[in-house]
Amino acid sequence: MLVKMSKKAMPIPNVSGAPPPFATRIYTDAAGGDIKSNNGMGGVKVSWEGNLEDPFYLRWPEGIQRGEVKSMCVLELAAALGYVTCYAEKLRGKFVVVFIDNIASVLAWRRGFSKMDGLSSTIAKAFVYVAAAQRITLFTLHVTRCSNKGSKAADMLSKGATGAVLEQTAAAARIIEQEKWPRVPRALQEWFQDPRIDNELGPRINEEIQEKARGREETKELVEGEGKGRGNADPRPVGGRARKRKSDGKMRARIARK
Repeated sequence: MLVKMSKKAMPIPNVSGAPPPFATRIYTDAAGGDIKSNNGMGGVKVSWEGNLEDPFYLRWPEGIQRGEVKSMCVLELAAALGYVTCYAEKLRGKFVVVFIDNIASVLAWRRGFSKMDGLSSTIAKAFVYVAAAQRITLFTLHVTRCSNKGSKAADMLSKGATGAVLEQTAAAARIIEQEKWPRVPRALQEWFQDPRIDNELGPRINEEIQEKARGREETKELVEGEGKGRGNADPRPVGGRARKRKSDGKMRARIARK
């Protein structure tokens, strides 16, 4: 038996799990630890015009530089998580696709855990939690290393070659003048200092993001309230001007009598 569900033909929905064409495109990368290097994690957004925007870089702490974390899956997932948490307010409520050149990291994100080790699962679970809490519809796709502009920029950032990438981004002046990059949540930085299996990492990171957002909202409301208060007040010295007009009138009257 056939049941007619629509008056006209309808397109077949896309159930492949592929991101929509309008999704924000992010490229992230991580370099292995090397105590004599500036290796770390980095990422960048690529606009539809092909411009590099919103760069991100963090040097690994000494423990990772000495090789305490050997799994590249962990480091690659950490780079993607680090970028999303740094720019959570900009990405909130959007469709986002993160391109990673490590296939194990892509698969770990899609499953929500890693079959390789517990540390990868910790980062993957935290990634899933933060994306859901921030209403980010997140996709991950594999990209061949240094195969396009975004993956090349992410690779350079992960190796500490930040100058070459900053020259191509609009954020260069802001980052160079302030001498600081977007701040990775404290909870994630502390985890880097002591990597361990931790199922509460995601909630802690999200709480920090929420506190930051609340602080900005309170500051904005305070500034707007002060602006409205100044706008309602009459800036003219009414009393002084009134007295001046009264004295001017008396002077004109005396002159007229003379």
